[in-house]
Amino acid sequence: MEYNPGKNRLFLAFDLPDDVAGAVGDIQQKIREHDLNVKWVARQNLHLTVKFLGDVSAGGVAQVKKAAAAAVQAVPALTVRVRCAGAFPDMRRPRAVWVGLSGDTAGLIRCHDVLDDRLEQAGFEKDNRRFNAHITMGRIKGRVDTGRLADAMRPFLDFQSREFAMDRLILYKSDLQPSGPVYTVLERFHLGNA
Repeated sequence: MEYNPGKNRLFLAFDLPDDVAGAVGDIQQKIREHDLNVKWVARQNLHLTVKFLGDVSAGGVAQVKKAAAAAVQAVPALTVRVRCAGAFPDMRRPRAVWVGLSGDTAGLIRCHDVLDDRLEQAGFEKDNRRFNAHITMGRIKGRVDTGRLADAMRPFLDFQSREFAMDRLILYKSDLQPSGPVYTVLERFHLGNA
């Protein structure tokens, strides 16, 4: 993989199986029909971010890979489901529309914490907020009719996908384009028992 000589905008994430991403995309489409002021995440870009690193020098990429490879050895594969729709920080002041997770969420938190510790040891900034496992479906741009948003999301409050394994953590490079971000896989890391 070739890197730009400057900075690389990086994050570590789990992908969704195609059928689960498709089900989340169907939810997006149904909510989109309510004509809300939301910039939707492209279906192929739906993922669970575990750690956003921001701009990392070309030399720092190797440190990220080394820290991530060590961290995942301590974490077994996780079994989860995508469930319910919601908004951050809440429905009164929404900034993002998301779906949550059920199942081994304690394992996801542990994965984040081990990864965060390893990256801090490698010189990266530690997260100062509690990790909240979710998949962002869209970001709200400006004002939104919160009543209409709540009505649009109500049918999906009890949504639940099939159970699936998260067993590969992926290091992505994000290139911001006018049409939206383009994600490039830099490396995949198999969790401890995967």
